[in-house]
Amino acid sequence: MKNILTAAFTVLLSIAALAQGEFTFSPEKPKPGDEITISYKPAAVVPVKISGYELKGPVMKDLDFEAKRTAGKYTATFKTDTSSAFVFFAVTAGGAPDNNQGNGYTIELYENGKPREGANVSRSFFFQYYGEEAGIQNDKERALAALEREVQFHPGNRSAKVGVLRMKLADDKDKGNALIQEEIDAFKAVGLKTEADY
Repeated sequence: MKNILTAAFTVLLSIAALAQGEFTFSPEKPKPGDEITISYKPAAVVPVKISGYELKGPVMKDLDFEAKRTAGKYTATFKTDTSSAFVFFAVTAGGAPDNNQGNGYTIELYENGKPREGANVSRSFFFQYYGEEAGIQNDKERALAALEREVQFHPGNRSAKVGVLRMKLADDKDKGNALIQEEIDAFKAVGLKTEADY
């Protein structure tokens, strides 16, 4: 019985591995408003459907493109809105979703050599809410990690800081309250100087 279960598990893993295609995009660090070319090569010769979406914070918009097959690869070119910060794709290969082993196919948009402010806030929304469009299960841990990455790249992004505190408070009330108090004390130490500080 164990051998049958082991064999069945091995077959399922092999099928899952075969379902994953190869995804690339250029330019390597696209900016908002740039023309982006994506390429997807399925693991097998199967029909492919690719849908794209761009995010600015919680607002999602469909991307208008059609992937065309050439030499075994599906390629598409599109232009993002200048207000967008993050792009993701829903890929179906042979009728089965390809979610890049649960990671999704995503692109952060860049400004000044780093992810644009809000790119990781949008990534957080992707992992909390919109990932289902791409076959990704909601994942609060990855959503929190994305917000923490946003704060790392853009320490002045208060909405990201508040998002981190909100998620930590929801996870553990005592630790969350302690972190909120630390943030309040840090503001008091610097001083509340402008209306925005309140």
